[in-house]
Amino acid sequence: MPCPYGVDVAGCFREYNVAKMLNNPAGSAMHYFSLDSGTRADNCLHCDDCLNHCPQMIHISEDLKKVEEFFGKKYTYF
Repeated sequence: MPCPYGVDVAGCFREYNVAKMLNNPAGSAMHYFSLDSGTRADNCLHCDDCLNHCPQMIHISEDLKKVEEFFGKKYTYF
């Protein structure tokens, strides 16, 4: 189920996970900030409409906060 507010949940998590796995946060930040600005983690309204649709039972809005904090504070120069 896509986010009703346009957040690219899979794309945000993909870049965050790649940054952590490959220990290359700057490279992933470049890809993260190439996502349309309206689809990035900071656009999550924390409505939690997605919770009942996640097959992995991830608390998506909480994890999107981590993505936002990771890329937002460290890589504001992109």
